[in-house]
Amino acid sequence: MMQLFRKESIKSKSNNKVSYNESAPEKRNKRRKKRKSILFKPGKRAKLMKPSDASDTSEISVSLHEEKTIQSDGKSDFDNDLSNGISDCEEYCNSSINTAISNSSSLLSEFFKDTSDEINDEDNNFIVSDKAVESFKKKNSLSLEEKSDGSNDSIESTLNELIENSQIDEESDSDTADSGCEIHECDKDYIVILKYSQTLKIFGFCDLKVLHGKINILGYALNNSMEKHSIYSPKGTALLTLKNTSNYCDESRKMKTLVTKLSKHPILKDLEVRRDSSVLMFMKKHDFTLDFIEKHISQWIVPTKTSFPCVEINPKGNWNTINIPEEWSKVVQNATGQSKILICGGKGVGKSTFLRYAVNCLLQKYKFVRVVDLDPGQSEFSAPSTLSVFNIEEPLLGINYTHLKTADRSVLSDINIAPDPDKFIECIQELKRKGLYIDNIPTIINTMGFIDDIAFHLISNTVAILQPNQIVYIESTNKKKNFKVEMAKKTLNEYVKLFDSNLKLNFPFEIVNIPSATDENVGWTLQPRQMREMCILSYFGKNMTENCNTLQDYRLPMFEVDLIDVSITDRNNSNVPVEAANANIVGLCCLANEENSIFECFGWGIVRCHNPSARKILLITPVNKDVLEKVTHLVVGCLTLPPSVYMNQEGVVGHIPYVFVSDLTGFAQMSKRTRIPFNSHKK
Repeated sequence: MMQLFRKESIKSKSNNKVSYNESAPEKRNKRRKKRKSILFKPGKRAKLMKPSDASDTSEISVSLHEEKTIQSDGKSDFDNDLSNGISDCEEYCNSSINTAISNSSSLLSEFFKDTSDEINDEDNNFIVSDKAVESFKKKNSLSLEEKSDGSNDSIESTLNELIENSQIDEESDSDTADSGCEIHECDKDYIVILKYSQTLKIFGFCDLKVLHGKINILGYALNNSMEKHSIYSPKGTALLTLKNTSNYCDESRKMKTLVTKLSKHPILKDLEVRRDSSVLMFMKKHDFTLDFIEKHISQWIVPTKTSFPCVEINPKGNWNTINIPEEWSKVVQNATGQSKILICGGKGVGKSTFLRYAVNCLLQKYKFVRVVDLDPGQSEFSAPSTLSVFNIEEPLLGINYTHLKTADRSVLSDINIAPDPDKFIECIQELKRKGLYIDNIPTIINTMGFIDDIAFHLISNTVAILQPNQIVYIESTNKKKNFKVEMAKKTLNEYVKLFDSNLKLNFPFEIVNIPSATDENVGWTLQPRQMREMCILSYFGKNMTENCNTLQDYRLPMFEVDLIDVSITDRNNSNVPVEAANANIVGLCCLANEENSIFECFGWGIVRCHNPSARKILLITPVNKDVLEKVTHLVVGCLTLPPSVYMNQEGVVGHIPYVFVSDLTGFAQMSKRTRIPFNSHKK
């Protein structure tokens, strides 16, 4: 049985559609040439499968010295040729392969022998002859016996060695290089060749290792000297974009690399890698936290794959993507170790994206970056409802719920600050009391997207308290997303005295207006409520393993807490009955400011059960025992478990615990909740 297929080749959308510069052959030779030339299109492979054993395959691959152009719709002209003459192609391939299969060790040479005499070199710029192939294999191929373990290290070391020892064609034409990327499936991994200055979008999550060259992801540069990095690009947010930024820009040379078939890995036998290309390896990643999140949401946020990395490259359809404006780059490039940058703007203008971009860029110059997160509704590194300070040492290559971290210091606030804005200002002052800034380390201050009513008063007071030396205002073309008043020093001075008449803006700072990067978004976006629920699930999903993936599992880390040692209160330090805390989230806190009832927060826990006679509770939490020793208060009411956690309990027969059935009475309103579909398949 024989199947024809092609390796995936994608051209960047930024390039114009190009077609063949086809000559005008005589009619009597056109059909004959067409039947043969199909096999010499770039990246086309003929796969042999024996009927007795489908797993025992042999492959042949031919790659032109000058690759043909790929159409802008993602299809090569191989697809077009198949629609016109696939029967002829199959007939020819069958005859060639049946002849060569008797001697599999010389399959490639036999293939060239049978077909080279009928190919016109003028139509196919350069065809590798049988003699040239044998000579090239002797110079560049590696022994299969030396590289037969089939591991990722084997592939990586092989490719690196071949690149170092490759032959360079001094006379190659620089104008013949194609654009876009090439994708090769290799066991459970993807090998992607990204050509110079080209980009590709990523949908899904995986581990990424740069084998050759250099790429940039959201401001962070990765090269072949670095370890693998985990990248997360789920649906509901802007997809990550990878760009080839290799420094090898000598386009007058080409580098030929022969990647042999390594053990179980059927890699293309003849592969060309330009000196200015980047070779990437996408590897499968097991993320139990993300599995736990998917289990409790109704949305489909990552591709469903089992054998290959859970990722799609340049996915089709309407997607939000990140296009960094030039003004963003200028702001970050001018930052120094003394910079204190405050980011402000309305909801959905890209404040979180700018924060990640700025952190990634600055991490290439500094050991770590200080981040002050003042957005309790959409916290970047923690569960919602806190104001926190973090030291970030690793790049941010995903959305917030994929990189939750332990705070350097955290103060308990509330998701909705509108009912008590004075308390929000007091929390900022308490956060600053122990110091925020470190010498020669840049600081980025993230703020809320609150723009209505007293929003500008809050921003003015925040500026006066934290005294940044630069305010970055992200302005949208949609006026509804911007502040109602002009962002200027004069306006800030007018609004600063609402909460504290002693506050003044008597320090030097500048205001920089930059455009939003989200104005052209066309894809589906997660709602703020959904993002908060996913952050909560991610926080408690840290404890999930392959055999323990529910919050009802008895193997989860639990702690017995004596109620004599701790108090159960609300956010205002008023006592709360222990029954109200049962099966709810509680903040693990101590009282930092008794006068203003401000709590320092060490993390979060779930009260699993309550023993009234012993006055003890069982607490599920990822916080370690040493930190729990500091806890004096369990604060109720700041966060609630997502409804799906109650509704999706495994092993329950009959009524679900903590869930009851009743009718709405009077003018009661049903609150929003996450819907869990009846079937497990998410669409």
